[in-house]
Amino acid sequence: MWRRFQSAGARNRAVQRDRAIVDAQRVGDIKWQWRQACELSGLGQLVFTPSGPAMSIPMIGKVSLGPPTSFTVRLRPGQLPSDVQQAEPHIAEAMSAAGIVVTRLPAEWVRIELIPVPAHPSHAGIPDVLPFSGASRGPHGNANRMAA
Repeated sequence: MWRRFQSAGARNRAVQRDRAIVDAQRVGDIKWQWRQACELSGLGQLVFTPSGPAMSIPMIGKVSLGPPTSFTVRLRPGQLPSDVQQAEPHIAEAMSAAGIVVTRLPAEWVRIELIPVPAHPSHAGIPDVLPFSGASRGPHGNANRMAA
Protein backbone atom coordinates (compact mmCIF):
# COMPACT_ATOMS: atom_id res chain seq x y z
CA MET A 1 0.00 0.00 0.00
CA TRP A 2 2.84 2.40 0.75
CA ARG A 3 4.02 2.22 -2.89
CA ARG A 4 0.78 3.85 -3.99
CA PHE A 5 1.68 7.03 -2.10
CA GLN A 6 5.42 6.91 -2.71
CA SER A 7 6.91 9.58 -4.97
CA ALA A 8 8.53 8.73 -8.30
CA GLY A 9 11.86 10.02 -6.98
CA ALA A 10 11.76 7.66 -4.02
CA ARG A 11 10.95 4.73 -6.32
CA ASN A 12 13.88 5.65 -8.58
CA ARG A 13 16.23 5.83 -5.59
CA ALA A 14 15.02 2.43 -4.40
CA VAL A 15 15.60 0.92 -7.85
CA GLN A 16 19.08 2.47 -8.02
CA ARG A 17 19.90 1.17 -4.53
CA ASP A 18 18.77 -2.34 -5.42
CA ARG A 19 20.75 -2.25 -8.67
CA ALA A 20 23.86 -1.09 -6.78
CA ILE A 21 23.51 -3.98 -4.33
CA VAL A 22 23.19 -6.54 -7.15
CA ASP A 23 26.14 -4.98 -9.02
CA ALA A 24 28.31 -5.08 -5.88
CA GLN A 25 27.48 -8.76 -5.45
CA ARG A 26 28.40 -9.46 -9.09
CA VAL A 27 31.73 -7.64 -8.67
CA GLY A 28 32.43 -9.71 -5.55
CA ASP A 29 31.64 -12.90 -7.46
CA ILE A 30 34.00 -11.88 -10.27
CA LYS A 31 36.82 -11.20 -7.79
CA TRP A 32 36.26 -14.54 -6.10
CA GLN A 33 36.21 -16.41 -9.44
CA TRP A 34 39.39 -14.58 -10.48
CA ARG A 35 41.13 -15.72 -7.29
CA GLN A 36 40.14 -19.32 -7.96
CA ALA A 37 41.20 -19.02 -11.60
CA CYS A 38 44.64 -17.73 -10.59
CA GLU A 39 45.12 -20.52 -8.08
CA LEU A 40 44.16 -23.18 -10.65
CA SER A 41 46.08 -21.74 -13.59
CA GLY A 42 49.40 -21.05 -11.91
CA LEU A 43 49.10 -17.25 -12.06
CA GLY A 44 49.09 -17.20 -8.27
CA GLN A 45 52.22 -17.74 -6.24
CA LEU A 46 52.49 -19.20 -2.76
CA VAL A 47 54.29 -16.73 -0.49
CA PHE A 48 55.30 -17.23 3.11
CA THR A 49 54.34 -14.49 5.53
CA PRO A 50 54.86 -14.22 9.31
CA SER A 51 51.26 -15.36 9.80
CA GLY A 52 51.69 -18.36 7.50
CA PRO A 53 51.54 -19.22 3.79
CA ALA A 54 49.29 -17.14 1.54
CA MET A 55 48.47 -17.05 -2.17
CA SER A 56 49.60 -13.92 -4.01
CA ILE A 57 47.47 -13.30 -7.09
CA PRO A 58 47.36 -10.54 -9.72
CA MET A 59 45.15 -7.78 -8.32
CA ILE A 60 41.87 -6.75 -9.96
CA GLY A 61 41.48 -3.03 -10.54
CA LYS A 62 38.32 -1.72 -12.20
CA VAL A 63 35.42 -4.04 -13.08
CA SER A 64 32.97 -3.24 -15.88
CA LEU A 65 29.83 -5.36 -15.74
CA GLY A 66 29.28 -4.79 -19.43
CA PRO A 67 28.15 -6.16 -21.60
CA PRO A 68 30.73 -7.51 -22.15
CA THR A 69 32.04 -8.08 -18.64
CA SER A 70 35.64 -6.96 -18.34
CA PHE A 71 38.14 -5.99 -15.68
CA THR A 72 41.66 -4.67 -15.37
CA VAL A 73 44.36 -6.66 -13.63
CA ARG A 74 47.70 -5.54 -12.22
CA LEU A 75 50.15 -8.35 -12.91
CA ARG A 76 52.58 -9.53 -10.26
CA PRO A 77 56.26 -8.58 -10.72
CA GLY A 78 57.79 -10.68 -13.48
CA GLN A 79 54.50 -11.67 -15.08
CA LEU A 80 53.71 -10.89 -18.70
CA PRO A 81 50.42 -10.59 -20.59
CA SER A 82 51.41 -13.76 -22.43
CA ASP A 83 51.30 -15.63 -19.09
CA VAL A 84 47.63 -14.69 -18.79
CA GLN A 85 46.97 -15.71 -22.40
CA GLN A 86 48.55 -19.12 -21.80
CA ALA A 87 46.28 -19.65 -18.81
CA GLU A 88 43.18 -18.74 -20.89
CA PRO A 89 41.49 -22.19 -20.79
CA HIS A 90 41.73 -22.37 -16.99
CA ILE A 91 40.62 -18.77 -16.51
CA ALA A 92 37.66 -19.12 -18.89
CA GLU A 93 36.48 -22.30 -17.15
CA ALA A 94 36.81 -20.83 -13.65
CA MET A 95 35.01 -17.63 -14.71
CA SER A 96 32.17 -19.53 -16.48
CA ALA A 97 33.04 -17.95 -19.82
CA ALA A 98 33.56 -19.32 -23.32
CA GLY A 99 36.94 -17.59 -23.48
CA ILE A 100 38.82 -14.42 -22.64
CA VAL A 101 40.46 -11.59 -24.57
CA VAL A 102 43.61 -10.15 -23.01
CA THR A 103 44.60 -6.59 -23.95
CA ARG A 104 47.89 -5.08 -22.85
CA LEU A 105 47.61 -1.75 -21.02
CA PRO A 106 50.38 0.64 -19.90
CA ALA A 107 52.88 -0.56 -17.30
CA GLU A 108 52.01 -3.88 -15.64
CA TRP A 109 48.25 -3.74 -16.31
CA VAL A 110 46.09 -5.85 -18.65
CA ARG A 111 42.40 -5.76 -19.49
CA ILE A 112 40.54 -9.07 -19.51
CA GLU A 113 37.25 -9.32 -21.37
CA LEU A 114 35.06 -12.36 -20.75
CA ILE A 115 33.47 -13.93 -23.83
CA PRO A 116 30.02 -15.10 -22.75
CA VAL A 117 28.87 -18.67 -23.22
CA PRO A 118 26.21 -18.83 -25.98
CA ALA A 119 22.68 -18.91 -24.60
CA HIS A 120 21.55 -21.75 -26.88
CA PRO A 121 24.46 -23.98 -27.86
CA SER A 122 23.85 -26.01 -31.00
CA HIS A 123 23.81 -29.75 -30.58
CA ALA A 124 24.64 -30.65 -34.19
CA GLY A 125 21.07 -31.51 -35.14
CA ILE A 126 20.12 -33.24 -31.88
CA PRO A 127 16.88 -31.78 -30.57
CA ASP A 128 16.98 -30.17 -27.12
CA VAL A 129 13.78 -31.95 -26.08
CA LEU A 130 12.89 -35.42 -27.25
CA PRO A 131 9.20 -36.12 -27.89
CA PHE A 132 7.47 -37.93 -25.05
CA SER A 133 4.62 -40.28 -25.82
CA GLY A 134 3.75 -41.15 -22.24
CA ALA A 135 4.74 -44.81 -22.61
CA SER A 136 8.01 -46.54 -23.22
CA ARG A 137 8.16 -47.97 -26.75
CA GLY A 138 9.64 -51.32 -27.58
CA PRO A 139 11.57 -52.28 -30.74
CA HIS A 140 8.34 -52.72 -32.76
CA GLY A 141 6.72 -49.45 -31.75
CA ASN A 142 4.47 -51.11 -29.17
CA ALA A 143 4.33 -49.97 -25.57
CA ASN A 144 6.23 -52.25 -23.23
CA ARG A 145 3.85 -54.15 -20.98
CA MET A 146 4.52 -56.26 -17.98
CA ALA A 147 3.12 -59.79 -18.18
CA ALA A 148 0.83 -60.63 -15.29
